[in-house]
Amino acid sequence: MLFGAALGTIMVANVLFVIIPGQRELVLAKRQGREPEAAPGLRGKQRSVHNTYFTLPVLFVMISNHYAMTYGARNNWLVLVAVSFAGACIRAWFVARHKPAARRGRFASLPAALGVLTLAGLVVALAPVRAPALPHVDVAHVQRIIGERCVPCHAARPTQAGFNAPPNGVVLETIDQLRAHLPEVREQISMRAMPLGNLTGMTEDERTAVLTWIVHGAGQ
Repeated sequence: MLFGAALGTIMVANVLFVIIPGQRELVLAKRQGREPEAAPGLRGKQRSVHNTYFTLPVLFVMISNHYAMTYGARNNWLVLVAVSFAGACIRAWFVARHKPAARRGRFASLPAALGVLTLAGLVVALAPVRAPALPHVDVAHVQRIIGERCVPCHAARPTQAGFNAPPNGVVLETIDQLRAHLPEVREQISMRAMPLGNLTGMTEDERTAVLTWIVHGAGQ
């Protein structure tokens, strides 16, 4: 949120303090019948280019709350940096491709290639966890993990601050309730979407244990 707010503030400041004054100078020069000063227009053009590089990173920050695999990742700050870098590279390519052919140069497509490679690396890094071939996981161990990491929110009366009802009506207080929601639990844990923002501190070993238990038949 702070990153997105900072980028948004910079973009607004560019428009308010540089781009609009540059445009006003052009309008004023036209009214006065004189040649406009070049400096305000050039600065406005420069800041417009800066803002276009910020566009995709800001859009990602705005919608990222729908994709918990990004902010819920172990190194979520690296995910943010990588997506922002890829977005800026893609916008740089858009800017380059709209230039006259003589000015595009041989490396106009290089930013796009860097952006695509960065996104491909993120796809690999954020791929869902696959449960390895581990020994049998005891149901009591799984129930303890769910009780500590999931039940604070997914209870008839949640104890986690900020929740007055279980999310989506899913209650996981008993083993039967857990088994009734195995597909959802498997998806959310493997994607690291839950616990939300990892509020309860679920470890990778605990995720692996629960996923192994589910993959091996959930003790049935």
